[in-house]
This record gives sequence, C-alpha cells and structure tokens, in this order.
Amino acid sequence: MKIKYYSLWRDSREIINNGASVSFHDLTRKFELPADVIDLSKDINKSASYYLGKPKELKKLFDAVVYSVSGHRMHSQDEDRLKRVTQEIARKSKQADNFYRCGLESPNFLFGCLPYMFIGFDSKRRSSPGKDGVNSDDNFYEVLNLLNSGGKIKISSFLCTHKERREIDPDKLRKQIKFSDVSRVINLMSGILDNSTVESAEIRFFQPTGSYSSASYIFPQIIMSYLGDGMLGDMLVRLDDHSSTMKEYISRFESPRRRFISSSIDSLVTQTNFEARKRFGDDWKKMPEDLILGLAGGTCGKAIDTIAEVAYFMTQKEVERLMPFYSNPISIDEKIIQTNLQNARRLGDEVGNKNLELDVNKIINSLNETMSIYGRAVYETLFYYMWGRNAGKSDEIGFGLDTDHEMFQTAAWDIGWKESIEQEMNISKKKSPLLYSRKAEDGKEGEFLNNMSFRQFWR
Repeated sequence: MKIKYYSLWRDSREIINNGASVSFHDLTRKFELPADVIDLSKDINKSASYYLGKPKELKKLFDAVVYSVSGHRMHSQDEDRLKRVTQEIARKSKQADNFYRCGLESPNFLFGCLPYMFIGFDSKRRSSPGKDGVNSDDNFYEVLNLLNSGGKIKISSFLCTHKERREIDPDKLRKQIKFSDVSRVINLMSGILDNSTVESAEIRFFQPTGSYSSASYIFPQIIMSYLGDGMLGDMLVRLDDHSSTMKEYISRFESPRRRFISSSIDSLVTQTNFEARKRFGDDWKKMPEDLILGLAGGTCGKAIDTIAEVAYFMTQKEVERLMPFYSNPISIDEKIIQTNLQNARRLGDEVGNKNLELDVNKIINSLNETMSIYGRAVYETLFYYMWGRNAGKSDEIGFGLDTDHEMFQTAAWDIGWKESIEQEMNISKKKSPLLYSRKAEDGKEGEFLNNMSFRQFWR
C-alpha cells in the first residue's frame, strides 16, 4: 500500500522527495512519530474496508499519515470529523454508490487523498454558509465526489494581491513572492489530486494584474499609499511582475495529470460590473437602501433578487470598514496627480507599457466617484457570484485561498454555481463544491491541524 507524498511541513523540509510513492513503512523509517501514534510498519496489508470497521486503528493510522505529511496532529474535533466521514463512506458503500465503492477499493483515497483534504480544509455538520475557513460536511462530500469521479476535473481559486507584511511595509505590495508558501499550497493540491482517482486536473489561479480593472478590486488603503508616494504606476508594474512570476513558477509543478494556470481577474471584474448594470441599472453604485431592501424581500417577506438578499443581509456589514473610502470622494492635490502621471509616463516607457499612464489616470479619476454601502455590497456579492457561475459551467471545484472568508462569499458562489449547473446540465444539486482552506493567525501555527494556515499563503 503506497501513497503519493508531498510535504506540507512549514519549514519546507524534504525528508522524502515530493511526488515520491511511499509505503507506510517508509514513513515510519523517515519520521519520528509521536509515541501514541501507531507504528506504520504494522498492519499495513489490510484493505481499506477493514479499517472502516476498526475506528480506533483507523484513527491512529490516519493521524500518523497526517503527521508525516504536515508535522501536525489531529485535534479532537478532527477525530470526530474523521468518524463522521468514514461512517458516511461505510453507509454509502452498502448502497452500491459508485463513488464510495471506488473509495473503498482504493487505499490511496482513504490514506492518501482524504488525509490531504483533512489537512487543507475543515468542515462541520451544518448546511448554512460557513466563514473563517469552516465549510459544511455536505460541501466536503461534494468535492470528494468529484475527486473520485475518475474523470477530468477543473479547479479554480481567487487570490488577493501579494501584500507585504504589516511590520515590514504596511499597505504596500511585496517585492517578491514568497515561493516557499506558494509551493506549500501547490503540494497540498498535488497531494489531493495524485492520491485521487481523477484522470487529469486543471488548476487555475485568478489574481490581480497591472491593469485598471484589477486595481479597482484592490484594497483602497494600498491604492492610497501608492498615490501619496506618487507611485501608482509602480504599483501596477509590480502587480504585473507578480502575475508573470507566479505564472512561470507554478508551471514548474505541472505533470501529465496536473496543469497549473495563472489568469488575470480582469474578466471577473468586467463580468461583475456588467451583471451589476444588468440587474440594478446604470446607477447601481449609488443604490439607495429602499431599493435594495425591496429587492431583498425586506418589505414583502420574499426576495425578488437573491443577490440583493445576500448583499443586504450578509455582505453589507462586511463592507462597512471600506465605506469611509468609497462614500467620501477625496480631493487630490494637483501636484500629487501630476507626480503620479509623470512617473507613470516615464515608467511606461521603461517597461514598454503604453497604457500605464492611462490606467493611472483612470485610477485617479475613480477616486472621485461615490459608492453607497449597498452598491459596494452588491459589487462584492456579484464578484463571488460570477466566480461561482463561471465554475458551474464546467462543473468546477472552487478552492478558497483569498485572505477573508465570510458567509456572503460562500452564499454568493453557491447561488452562481447552482444556476449554471441547472442551466448547462439541466440538473439540480443541493450542495456546491466550494471549500475554503484553513487559516491561522500569521506565524502562529501550533501542534494541531486547526492551527495550520494555507489561505492567502504569502502573508
């Protein structure tokens, strides 16, 4: 019995080469396993189905794999979750479900794919949209279903900007991407996919590039910081540099079964703005409360528009912190404007970007626009709705790696994905395959899985 090994240790150790096929005996020899963890050199010839009837042995064996891969142990809540998941597998297998039979027949699923899924994603027994990296068990099962379909799958993830650490240079972008953390996430996905039954997988990362469209989705504090320094052009050039660097770096991890792609979020931003005008009119940015309240069902008890419902009841409170910027247009000193434009013109000539000055001018002009809290809530909601809708067109899995995870993101993605599935495939599904990865306070990873962090992996 062997699994494909990819290291998720924080210190980037490579005791075993990434991608190597290793037996449990190999793991025993290479790692100093905690005393209470089963010796992986014993009882390794039993079938996966055998361990489903031996929960204590399964827990120890599973914990040993988790530790060997990540350097972390399962917490009591992870042990409870393992019990729920394996009981569901055993129950479904009796119903001759192809997915669960396939899982039982493949030890790589139970002791390879599933441990990596546990390490990367938390879930609980509930159906409401999650937040802070907690997903529902139902969504977890939906992803497992696709991972063990035996076919070709697609995965997408939206990434924020590569922001610098606060103590180094607040409200600025990193000079260089932290490659060790990027490769850790690549290893997570590789461990999941190479131990699954999928034939091949395409993994696409959407991130900002050096354009006006991308810049419109960046946190306003970053824009204001570069504006004040006369360096908006430098910000856009750095975004482009991050994008090209990321694209080249992740391509190194491709295999016959895996393809990693880096794409601009420009298309998502454009689609979001178009959908906002289509649903709510040209003045959607200044949307008043009475309009969105009526659409959300706040006056009649039944929502007329599901996006308005999520935006009003879920998203609104999450965008309040941004409103001092969006609701109060600033007066920019003409000298600062000219400094930014002149620097952008010079920099554009240096890097061969004829549109750099134009994009900087668009950013400056946008700072004079007013947006109500309801307009901003609609925009944020529609962004995740469009991501989900695009994913649903190809029955795609969504892995959340962006910094924040709030209930509205899960809810909006879910609406978009289900709409596409129903339209494209004429089927109705109760749950969508979106999972947000674990997130811990920066630099505070501890002994257990609930202290691990993969989200906004360069922060």
